[in-house]
Amino acid sequence: MAQLGWDVDVYHCSGRKDGFFEAFLTEAKSLGIRTFETSIGREVSAKDFQSLAALKGFVRENGPYDVVHGHSSKGGFLARALSKTTGTARVYTPNALVTMDPLLSEKKRKVFGFVEKQLGLRAEHMVAVSTDEKAHAEELGVPGSKISVIPNGIRDPEMGSRNVMREKLGITEETPVVGFVGRLAHQKAPDDFLKAFKKLLETVPNAIAVMIGKGDQEEMTQGWAKEYEVDKSVRFLGAVNAREYFKGFDLLMLSSRYEGHPYTVVEAIFAGIPVVTTAVSGVSDMIRDGQNGFIVPVGATDQMGEKMSLVLQDQTFPLRATKTNEEIIPAFTAMAMAKSTKELYERLIQV
Repeated sequence: MAQLGWDVDVYHCSGRKDGFFEAFLTEAKSLGIRTFETSIGREVSAKDFQSLAALKGFVRENGPYDVVHGHSSKGGFLARALSKTTGTARVYTPNALVTMDPLLSEKKRKVFGFVEKQLGLRAEHMVAVSTDEKAHAEELGVPGSKISVIPNGIRDPEMGSRNVMREKLGITEETPVVGFVGRLAHQKAPDDFLKAFKKLLETVPNAIAVMIGKGDQEEMTQGWAKEYEVDKSVRFLGAVNAREYFKGFDLLMLSSRYEGHPYTVVEAIFAGIPVVTTAVSGVSDMIRDGQNGFIVPVGATDQMGEKMSLVLQDQTFPLRATKTNEEIIPAFTAMAMAKSTKELYERLIQV
């Protein structure tokens, strides 16, 4: 957006920061983007009113803004709870509505769904990152006329070398490697990934799983690996730069229970590797069954394992996936995402 001529301020939470976000903040400042740090609790609490008051003060002091764009549930709540001011459009990107979680209780689904509907009616616009997420938001009662689909995009990433990655981990060129990239948390279903990997080992016993990420289920995930008797075939790397490892994978497995538009799948496409994924929001826009991967039902761990086995044992699949991914890449670049966002902003503020 800065490269397209917009002045951009980033108002971000001080919690859950990692080295990658710190690197982003450094780069943002070099592009003339102003960054401001605040304290916002992750869970819903009375402190959210303090956060809202702080945001109002920030907008008064640093605005006026043409657009205030909130991201994810808490940022989206705060942005939409702001009072409407002349010339300001309040925009919200959920990045996976929590009501898309298939294991969410019916009571919570109704409560969160009601809140999303009311806030959706209040804001000027919502950005869904996939056609699936837009359809779900409409089911909750957000008018389709107030929702635009803008898929996640990335800049051409610097992917590491296949040989270097495998040498670093002591894995031979011939060894089949399955990658997991994501938070070790309920949403990403690391338990289902390990169950699927156990199924894969029945037909591809020399396969190795590389799990990248940290989270509140980190210890539980390592426990599941032992419980399912796959721990000797799993490498836990923690929070490392996943892009240095993608090309060392023979395929990426996305076991998530729900998503908005998973960045890891976009990155796998840029890396040219196949993806086996659950049928979560956004993947149908990127994965062509039998060409660059497969889509299976959420929680269907046996099917996940079977599809991974099919990919790994088909010597023609890597070339087919690379060719298909090359055709898909242009739709998921950061500049394509920025241009669509710019067009939306201009339409909302009637430039």
